Amino acid sequence: MLTYIVDIFREVRDVLVAAEVAVIIVSAVLGAIAMFFLMSYVFRTVAYWCLFKKAGQSGWKSIVPIYSSYIRYKITWRPMWFWVSGLLMVLGPVLKNYLGQYLVVDALAVVITVAGWIIYAMSMYKLSRSFGHGVPYALGLIFLQPLFTMILGFGESKWQGGASE
Repeated sequence: MLTYIVDIFREVRDVLVAAEVAVIIVSAVLGAIAMFFLMSYVFRTVAYWCLFKKAGQSGWKSIVPIYSSYIRYKITWRPMWFWVSGLLMVLGPVLKNYLGQYLVVDALAVVITVAGWIIYAMSMYKLSRSFGHGVPYALGLIFLQPLFTMILGFGESKWQGGASE
C-alpha cells in the first residue's frame, strides 16, 4: 500500500515538472514576442519623431499612438481622411460582429473595412510621395512599416511637402 502511494506521488511530481517546463517555455516565447512588438513600437516612435521633425512638427507628437497617426495624415494628406479611415476601420468590424447575421450587412461590413484599408494604403503612398519616393516605397511602408519608417526617419530623405500643400 505504501509503495502504491509513493508511486502516485512520483507520477504527480513528474506531471508537475512537465507542466512547469511547459509554462517556462510558453512564458519565454510570449516574452520574446512581447519584446519584439515593444521594440518595434519604440523604433517606430523614434523614427516618427525624426520624420515629424523633418516635416516641421514637434517630435513628441510621435509618442501618443492615435495622435501620431493624425499628425501623419496632417503632414501628408488631410486630417479629414484620418477621421474617415478611423470611422471605417471601426464601423466595419462593428457591423460584422453585431449585425452580421444578414448577408447584406456582412458584405457591407467587408466593403467598409476594405475601404478603410484602401485609405490607409493611400496615406502610406502620400507619405512616400511627401519624402520623394514612389509606389515601391509605399508598398514597403504598407507591408513593413516599422522598417521603412525608420529608413525615412533616419535616412537622407527630405520632406518635400504634403499633398495638401
